Amino acid sequence: MCGVLGYVGDRQAIPILLQALRNIAYRGYDSCGLTVDDATSDALTTFRAVGSPDRLTELVNGNGNGTFGVAHTRWATHGEPTDYNAHPHADCTGKLAVVHNGIIENFMSLRDELIAGGHTFRSDTDTEVIAHLIEEEIASGAQLEEAVRRATARLEGSYAFVVMSKADPGRLVGARLDCPLLIASDQNGQRFFTSDIAAVMDICSEMLIVSDGQVASITPHETTLTDLAGNEMEQQFERIAGDRELAERGGFPHFMLKEIFDQPKSVKELLRERLTSGGVTRLPELDEILPDDIEQVVLMACGTASYACAFGKVIIEELTGLPVLAEAGSEFRYRRQFLDSKSLFVAISQSGETADTIASLRAAREAGAPVLGVVNVVGTTIAREADAVIYSRGGPECAVPSTKVFMNQLLSVALIGLHLAYRRGETEAAAQLGQQLLRLPTKIEEALELAAEMRTLAERFARFQNWFVIGRGLDEALAREAALKLKEVAYIHAEAIAAGELKHGPIALIDEDMPVLAFVSQPQVQSKMANNLQEVAARRGQVIVFSTIGDAAIDAAANSVSRIPTISPYVDPMLLAVPLQLLSYYCGIQRGTNIDYPRNLAKSVTVE
Repeated sequence: MCGVLGYVGDRQAIPILLQALRNIAYRGYDSCGLTVDDATSDALTTFRAVGSPDRLTELVNGNGNGTFGVAHTRWATHGEPTDYNAHPHADCTGKLAVVHNGIIENFMSLRDELIAGGHTFRSDTDTEVIAHLIEEEIASGAQLEEAVRRATARLEGSYAFVVMSKADPGRLVGARLDCPLLIASDQNGQRFFTSDIAAVMDICSEMLIVSDGQVASITPHETTLTDLAGNEMEQQFERIAGDRELAERGGFPHFMLKEIFDQPKSVKELLRERLTSGGVTRLPELDEILPDDIEQVVLMACGTASYACAFGKVIIEELTGLPVLAEAGSEFRYRRQFLDSKSLFVAISQSGETADTIASLRAAREAGAPVLGVVNVVGTTIAREADAVIYSRGGPECAVPSTKVFMNQLLSVALIGLHLAYRRGETEAAAQLGQQLLRLPTKIEEALELAAEMRTLAERFARFQNWFVIGRGLDEALAREAALKLKEVAYIHAEAIAAGELKHGPIALIDEDMPVLAFVSQPQVQSKMANNLQEVAARRGQVIVFSTIGDAAIDAAANSVSRIPTISPYVDPMLLAVPLQLLSYYCGIQRGTNIDYPRNLAKSVTVE
């Protein structure tokens, strides 16, 4: 989603802000911009451009001075991606600038009111109302911090914004509600506002998380933190943990490919932390909140993480006998929920800042359900608001299409199911699965050997614009993820279908121009999958099979079969995630797409 940045210090701000923007370009963008205070000018100096931070760098071209400023990468919600809709946005005087992440839900009524009061708007965005509201409060005599508090009280929706004023040089003020905002600093008087610590982790050594309903002010010498009433709040800076080198491409042409090949290591890290050498789980956080009389498990996420939930639903039900609901947070939050203290609610998110998942988490807590967070980024909203948290340990994931974190999410829900099975006395099945999971890193390495084969498949099939992807049981979750990856990486229209539903309508579209990608790892439905594929072949469909099972009938129906040696039906779908990632990557290469930063997408969706 949008990236919000601010800098105060004794160095030239523009080079620092431009590098920080590049560091968070993986979050997605359609435009970007920055504003600095040049002491030789009566107004603030602003540069804005449609496109990437590199495009903005070309526009700046060494111009502009000043040691404090704000910057932004935009992912459009209100107004098309244009130069005039790019942030920062100014007030009428041009002496105040704002960058903002989130959605101001009452911006139309505020805009009408401000226009009636004589304000001139220069963009179509909701953000610009913030600048004009602060302008009004300053005109009435308020200092910048107080003006921000008063303006914030009038906003409805979600926001993390940072404001600078020509009248208050060397100071930035930020506020947050339901969107991430951090303060970071080094030992030399440089301070930042940022929505993503990856922007500044190569400069800063410590950070402070701004909480909902707080307003913060930074200068090179001090940080203040208050609530909306102006009461000072306790400041708790933390050491920044992370390694910038881990976020570099390491010689791979794209982050996505590097992260696919990172998976044996990231899986090994999670297993080392959460599974003993004997295959017994170590999830004390879950034990602390798990109801003794648990009646159901609810798995909640959005996007790729929701397909890890679909996988988790099947595996947890099979291992424990507990009913499991797996659903997208964007739907769940708007319906009547049947949750209580006997429901374990699991919120899964790579970023820990997914807006719909956070809203569902809060609904679960209000209903009295214990909440377990499964997140990849430390210290994020879900990690803080959940009753307990398991970190998925995927490490920095820079490509917008998730690969290694998805793999670790699959493993995380399997570990949760395994732990619940131990707790419920299913020790024999649990011990067997635990031993099988320990073999996963080595088997993923074997699966990665299919890279050349996937490149050849992409050369054959990437030209087709429409695909079906099918599977049964645990494989259906992989089919959903494969369809998403083909869409977001290769811009291929792909539809995931439970294989048994193929004949209930979709089969009407099967012809020689319709590839059908099938996942086959579940022995109990092996013959049914063979029947489905024979029906496709009879209609001249292009059949591509990813399998851990040998089956002559399936092979006879397929145009291509890629096979990985089996571990077990519970674990094999995780292995099949590897070729689906590689195939989507190479299809994107064949089609010339922007692999790491697909159009219209963002790494972290922090608005509804």
